[in-house]
Amino acid sequence: MREADLGFVFIIYATVIIMQRFIRFILFCLLTSVGFASLAATTMDTPASLYYPTVNTIVGNPAGKITIVEFFDYRCVYCRHIPAIIADLLKKNPDVRVVYRDYPLLGPPSALAAEAALSAQQQGKYLQLHNALFTSKQPLDINVIKQLAAQQGIDAQKMEKAHLSYLTQQQLRENAQLANKLDVDGIPTIFVALTPLSTQRDTIEAYKLISPSLADLQNAINLLKEPA
Repeated sequence: MREADLGFVFIIYATVIIMQRFIRFILFCLLTSVGFASLAATTMDTPASLYYPTVNTIVGNPAGKITIVEFFDYRCVYCRHIPAIIADLLKKNPDVRVVYRDYPLLGPPSALAAEAALSAQQQGKYLQLHNALFTSKQPLDINVIKQLAAQQGIDAQKMEKAHLSYLTQQQLRENAQLANKLDVDGIPTIFVALTPLSTQRDTIEAYKLISPSLADLQNAINLLKEPA
């Protein structure tokens, strides 16, 4: 086969893969729009690194035996109900830790919000800005994000400096790579697993849920708590 033909075949293959992911994402949106917001949990092997982010976006019990990992976008309407669910879960499950993985899919304002939140962690303010971004009643743009950050007592100059820092950008790259590896096509996507002791383990079996309810997540936690 000629080199040009191989190139054409590769383009067709790549186009098919992209279209498959786009169709899956549209299907997810359609299901959520008609009330099937919570899809059945599936189990899959996940890398141990999923549970240990470069930037410390961990809340709950840092030594928790069970970890919840959420991929989300601050402008995703289906993601907005998750913070309240997480808060309820942490009250009822003191042995749970949560890892937030910012995954901006919905355009430049989403990327700006994710970068701002991760930058705020260099001042120990990630969770405060995370919650403020989700509860904002204004469309997120650079001015609104700066205003929300100021309301949380975040130093604007330090945040601006950290905005394009290695840590912030590395975390976003890491999140995108993991999302691609784990076929995260819809948001919010949440993984629930027993916390690996370190990143040295190859894989950890996890429950994967898309736009789950409080009951869905509690059920996954209960299953992990059951003796083998």
